[in-house]
Amino acid sequence: SVQEVKGHYLLVEAAKKVVHIYPDVIFLIVAGGVGSEYRNSWKGRVKKMLGMVMDNLERMQRLIYREGIKQNFIFTGYRKDIPEILAASDVVTFIPQVAEGFGRPLIEAMAAGLPVVATDIGPTKEILGEDTGVLVRPGSSDDIANALIEFFNDPVKRHRLGKAGRERVKRHFNIRQHVSKISEVYQNVLRENKQNS
Repeated sequence: SVQEVKGHYLLVEAAKKVVHIYPDVIFLIVAGGVGSEYRNSWKGRVKKMLGMVMDNLERMQRLIYREGIKQNFIFTGYRKDIPEILAASDVVTFIPQVAEGFGRPLIEAMAAGLPVVATDIGPTKEILGEDTGVLVRPGSSDDIANALIEFFNDPVKRHRLGKAGRERVKRHFNIRQHVSKISEVYQNVLRENKQNS
């Protein structure tokens, strides 16, 4: 869902700068809003009647409209076909403003061979490793815009970082390696229990 802490509004600020240089760029937002159940509830009907913002998704859409960049955004709603969406993309942004858990979108982007623009927060740096994307400061729409513009200016770099990301996922995040590491932990625990018995 669209949320300020996930950097959605910050992306709009960055997009204004990117669109100024690349007017044909499209930002694909894979996020949904409130469902029809809420829209049809008494609260939803009152908000609609008063012209109030229904949810954060609508707030973001209104902001984009006010900034005059509506034609540069596509909202997909909730989707399960992430590999197909990534295949149609050039760069992925992962710009939470507070630390999140593991950051699965980073792994998905790298596995798809896409470079990443991500906030340098939480485990992001450890997940991305070296030379798979660009880390930006939390709260900096300028950093986000500059990183995106750099990728659009330099497709060779974009492809090089995307390829490095794919290799990193193969080396560090594949299922066989994961199962092997978990198995090793279990074996060590069992070995210690035998020794202590």
